[in-house]
Amino acid sequence: MSAIRKLSEVLSEVLSEKDIAKLKPIIDYLEAHAGISPQTAKSLINESEATVTRYLKILVESGLVVQQGKRIMSYM
Repeated sequence: MSAIRKLSEVLSEVLSEKDIAKLKPIIDYLEAHAGISPQTAKSLINESEATVTRYLKILVESGLVVQQGKRIMSYM
């Protein structure tokens, strides 16, 4: 039986340390909740809408997070 791994552990295998550091508040939120809205992500990292969109796109492109409508859902 394999143990369930945290999103941050899996993402560390596909993202750079620099990206992980930038995305940490969003990753932590996704580990605790079913999904995240762009507005919530913006309030967590206090960055512009364009930056938040770029960060969420990085997560989606990792293949471990999927976008459903305007919410980004954890895919684990």
